[in-house]
Amino acid sequence: MERDPGAYLAVSPVLGHTSLDTTMAHYLGTEARAAARHLDRLLTEAEEDSKETGKMAPKHHRQRNPGKGGK
Repeated sequence: MERDPGAYLAVSPVLGHTSLDTTMAHYLGTEARAAARHLDRLLTEAEEDSKETGKMAPKHHRQRNPGKGGK
């Protein structure tokens, strides 16, 4: 689910779940870490691009431990 956060419908029957609710109950929330990593990659790329072009990129603060409240 971390690679494709919206794949609940495809994953549910493969796992043998008779209800999408079952799949979501087990996997809902796992995509938050993936989304944070994706956002971090996008911001890092923007910073690198700005260094090459000389344009300002948005600054961001990385969380050291995203799964532990950022501390």
